Amino acid sequence: MGILDGKVVIITGAGRGLGRAYALEFAKHGAKLVINDRGTEPNGIGHDAAVAAAVASEVGLDIALANDDDVSTRAGVDALMAAALARFGQVDVLVHNAGFVRDAAILDLDDETWTASINGLLTSTYMMVQAVAKHLISRNAPGQILATTSLIGIHGGAGLPTYAAAKAGIIGYCKSASMELKPHGIAVNVLSPLAYTRLTAPMFADVPNAADLLKPESIADVAVYLASPLASNITGTVVDVQGPRVALIRSTQAEGVVASRGPRWTPEELHERWSEF
Repeated sequence: MGILDGKVVIITGAGRGLGRAYALEFAKHGAKLVINDRGTEPNGIGHDAAVAAAVASEVGLDIALANDDDVSTRAGVDALMAAALARFGQVDVLVHNAGFVRDAAILDLDDETWTASINGLLTSTYMMVQAVAKHLISRNAPGQILATTSLIGIHGGAGLPTYAAAKAGIIGYCKSASMELKPHGIAVNVLSPLAYTRLTAPMFADVPNAADLLKPESIADVAVYLASPLASNITGTVVDVQGPRVALIRSTQAEGVVASRGPRWTPEELHERWSEF
């Protein structure tokens, strides 16, 4: 018996790296899988249906469906959901992992790059979460939804303004979704993974043993837990996973300081007391 027996899981971006690791681990725990991947280059350009098909074959075609629909479009999301329901009759879990990196420094950024990145990362999250939530509610069924952010979405990154904006937006969107969907028994959480994959390999060029220290399988272990009934009461959380290290990311606010020279601040007092904030 596996903790995901009887569960149908959609994994987007499941053809390589983290997504493939998710698929293999979810299968071990008894899930049936919809393996979605467009088979693009790391910048989101291109299309190769064989990428999703290869992972579905690796997992086992008796429990897996390969799908190459584009989840950054409404038509693609609708087609993916239709294919999943036609094959398995239901969806219980979404792991939205699809994404790419195509960005430029702010002064060099163009509208096409901005739009493509926002659609590929944030808009796809909006549409996939909404589609799965509507399906679960129509069945009056509980479910788990996992989206994907990045520490860059929290701290920013020079040369990555679009990626940072999209990843920050995913946190706000999913926290809101967790509040709305909790009464329906649907948990919504966000993973912030750091793993050695083809997308991140350039970052770790000077880090010895990065491939061993930051295996995608470590992220998959946490994803399986958050997608399982064991974590049904956990929602609205952002979970950072770096190799064997797991940490919750929480928003904090300082206690605050009150103006001392009347009911309103003056520019001068703000300047004098800025270090107190």
